[in-house]
Amino acid sequence: DHELWLPECLDGLGPSAREAIERHYRQDQRLAEIAVEQHRSEGAVKLLLHRARQALRECLARKRAGSEHDRR
Repeated sequence: DHELWLPECLDGLGPSAREAIERHYRQDQRLAEIAVEQHRSEGAVKLLLHRARQALRECLARKRAGSEHDRR
């Protein structure tokens, strides 16, 4: 189910957060590289990724809970 919900949850992120997630996890870029490209400090990118992961976890949890509710 996560494979189905993840693209939708990613779409719910802001553009900077979605880009940072894409670059860090799919393109294997380091925080420093993302920071340069986004004109941010490394600390700001680290915080952006933290908040993006948190938002993704919450979105996936809501999807999972909704799916379990629909099965009843």
